[in-house]
Amino acid sequence: MILGTTGNITSGSLYSSAITPTDVATTYLKFIARDNAGNTTTVSNESYTIDTTMVAPTQVSALGTGTEIFVQWAPVPNATEYRVYYSTSSPVTTSSASITGISGLYHTITGLASNTTYYVRVDARNGAVGGGVSALSGEQTVFTTTVPVGTAISGGHFDISAGEGANSGTSPAAVVDTATGKLLVVTNNGANNSKPSLFRCNLDGSSCTHTDISVGQGTDSGFSVTVVIDSVSGKLLVVTQNNANNGKLSLFRCNLDGTNCTHTDISAGQGTNSGQYPRTVIDSIFGKLLVVAINGANNNKPSLYRCNLDGTSCTHTDISAGQGTNSISLSPGVVIDSVSAKLLVVTCNNANNGKPGLFRCNLDGTNCTHTDISASQGTNSGQWPTAIIDTGSGKLLAFTSNGANGGRPGLFRCNLDGTGCTHTDVSAGQGSLSGTSPSAVIDPISGKILFVTMNQFNDSKPGLFRCDADGTNCTYTDVSMGQGINSGLRPTVLIEPISGKLFVVTMDVANNTKPSLFIW
Repeated sequence: MILGTTGNITSGSLYSSAITPTDVATTYLKFIARDNAGNTTTVSNESYTIDTTMVAPTQVSALGTGTEIFVQWAPVPNATEYRVYYSTSSPVTTSSASITGISGLYHTITGLASNTTYYVRVDARNGAVGGGVSALSGEQTVFTTTVPVGTAISGGHFDISAGEGANSGTSPAAVVDTATGKLLVVTNNGANNSKPSLFRCNLDGSSCTHTDISVGQGTDSGFSVTVVIDSVSGKLLVVTQNNANNGKLSLFRCNLDGTNCTHTDISAGQGTNSGQYPRTVIDSIFGKLLVVAINGANNNKPSLYRCNLDGTSCTHTDISAGQGTNSISLSPGVVIDSVSAKLLVVTCNNANNGKPGLFRCNLDGTNCTHTDISASQGTNSGQWPTAIIDTGSGKLLAFTSNGANGGRPGLFRCNLDGTGCTHTDVSAGQGSLSGTSPSAVIDPISGKILFVTMNQFNDSKPGLFRCDADGTNCTYTDVSMGQGINSGLRPTVLIEPISGKLFVVTMDVANNTKPSLFIW
């Protein structure tokens, strides 16, 4: 205690240098000012807490090839260091082999055994004395295959409809649940009144089950599906254009086995058709669900819906950055640049002659800018856009069906701020309309980009293109495995880390429009 009249300390300690406070505790301070004449101010009070608590890294992924494993994760607020732990036995602990001193958001582990299963976890640290260490992330299983992704000489096809009938595979979206080793595919199930359905399979395409996850929503509540996994809560987050609710956005939130689903209208007060063709990502920095959609209630401009991960407290922001009516067409490509904490949205901008446009915003939807990234390609060069980030080169890779080049697949490669864009025809000798509806991934170890299209030049079968990350040295493979005409509609491509295989999920019209899995 300090006496305000004299400045004398009656209890506590007097400090004349830096104070070493206690971590994860509240420190109380009282102070006065005194001049040389002995005059004093009144006593001021302050308290503060040093919190060294760190959350565990999320969105951890791992990919193995040869004797290397590439590990990537989302940023943890206030982290100054990450550590990667790995072992050939589970569970991985902090006593396992480790890589320390990592400041970025990815690392390649080298010197491993090939054709071996490894287990990987990550923690985050902030350097605080006596604390500042997170729990370990969820464990990832990864296989160091000697066959680079997408180079197998043969593959397999699997009907994953689990007994559901014709049209059960419309507009599929897919993710891999690495925690349980399951493939999760959500469709607009035309065999069940176009409600959202979950097909859950082993990673070899066997033992598939079907669950109606519509939670009482009506006919056509599953139109235009997009899906992500919230690894913190262990929930499947499915966002749809709910035509049973006037085309507004809906969130269906379920356990990863499809049980205990809930439904939430996340349209944030926007009107009819405000949720068309959504695409979803998780912002792990602020713990938010970000959904970008065509807002038919706002002249078909791109809108951002930002919610808590349980679907509460949603907000809406027009992110069109002054672009006009129809500045987004069909589904956009949406990614997060974690280094600069920016949302990157690539659209077919019909307000600019159907060219690819990049909308770049803060993660809350503020300070958006628009850049024409068409690299001098012409009208309709931005059809069916999808986007990924090449972390190795720090580039945005946007793939389109380039209508200015006969509908062939085009790669637009830009700096992450939309500058320095180039265009490359990546059709590998395939003809007109070979680039419809591309879906893309990157193999960070080989530095190859892999994208699959509905190749209309080849009877709309699924076609795999594999190129260097700059779009050179492209090859093409028909991955339809004997499935017939129109077996490759709306493809989704994934790298399955537990086997090191390439997964392609399609709306297989050659099989009564049921969902199909091609493993390559």
